[in-house]
Amino acid sequence: MRLVVVRRALLAAVTVLLVLTVTFVGLHLAPGDPVRLYLGPAADPAAAEAMRHQLGLDRSLPVQYAQWLGRFVSGDWGTSIAARRRVTGVLLDALGPTILLSGVSLLLTYVLGVGIGALQAARRKSRTDTLLTTFTTALQSVPSYVLGLGLVLVFSYGAAVWRWPQALRLPAIGASGIGADFLTPASGSSTRSGTSCSRRPRSA
Repeated sequence: MRLVVVRRALLAAVTVLLVLTVTFVGLHLAPGDPVRLYLGPAADPAAAEAMRHQLGLDRSLPVQYAQWLGRFVSGDWGTSIAARRRVTGVLLDALGPTILLSGVSLLLTYVLGVGIGALQAARRKSRTDTLLTTFTTALQSVPSYVLGLGLVLVFSYGAAVWRWPQALRLPAIGASGIGADFLTPASGSSTRSGTSCSRRPRSA
């Protein structure tokens, strides 16, 4: 048992190292200059060179990789060029909403899946069972991003054009309140996974 744990831990460490290496190489092979992106295309060449030296981009690639890997392991992930903030701060800001969205989606997944599966199990081999099986199978074949766009199209823009009651409308963007902000993405992610989850209670 101990040997299996050690082997799995080593395999996980090698996988993480491989992912980090591929990420580092991919970032350096990507077109564009991060210094010019940060300072702007009209930046003074001397200022650009000073920034390049500050970021360590004027060093050799192996040295850059060793320093980058060391800072990553120590938790120093640098400053985001896009947000102009520390990367750790950006990730911490997104952590709470991500956990909340995952929790709401998971709850909706099990409620939807158990509900549909229980109804199919109660009416096994009936017309309702056949219709729900066809419906859930079709939903599983739809990519999540297409399903999400369809929800926005129908229940946000379409609902406004068709003047549906406010209770039947899902917010697309700019909604106020945590519940409104999470309703559309949670609905999109849980609908597809909920239909897959319904197979277990149906076959029980």
